[in-house]
Amino acid sequence: LAKVNDNESIARFSHYLGDYFQYITRNASDDIPLEMEFKHSLTYAEIQNIRFKNRIQVQFEPLEASYQSYRVPRLILQPVVENAYKYGLESRRRNGQIRVNAYVSERCLFISVEDNGDSLTDEVIAELQNQLLLQGDELEYTGLLNVHRRLQIRFGEQYGVYVSRGELGGLLLLLKLPWDSNMME
Repeated sequence: LAKVNDNESIARFSHYLGDYFQYITRNASDDIPLEMEFKHSLTYAEIQNIRFKNRIQVQFEPLEASYQSYRVPRLILQPVVENAYKYGLESRRRNGQIRVNAYVSERCLFISVEDNGDSLTDEVIAELQNQLLLQGDELEYTGLLNVHRRLQIRFGEQYGVYVSRGELGGLLLLLKLPWDSNMME
């Protein structure tokens, strides 16, 4: 950006990067309102859009008012969005899509992140599903596995990260959390 004198993008990038680092270095509670988690993930997406020169479109569905104050563990959504960029769309040259949504069904809060990556195989999905089933202290927990483990430790083994092929053709990641009115701010 500096080499091509794109000062407007440099200013936007700097602003988003400041917000991003402020959020991840915050010493506040580990549980935060879902609205804050969505905003942080949107900031991350804005940084990536500058990096990818808008060849990937990200759509965050509006968060229903009743979900906004729901308390969730911090840093559960941004790593999932990062996964969509890195593994689903990084090599895509145009028309990349990521959709982020939250909804309640069967007394659970689901947060979905879906991409239209075109290199996903059934074998990759099966391998991800197997990794999410593995437990043990000897495993290295990064990215999706870290989010999955944190959700299971916090809420129970029936919660966590679930993967499948989405309607867009790429990976669909679901974060499954309990829907409990005691989790409101």
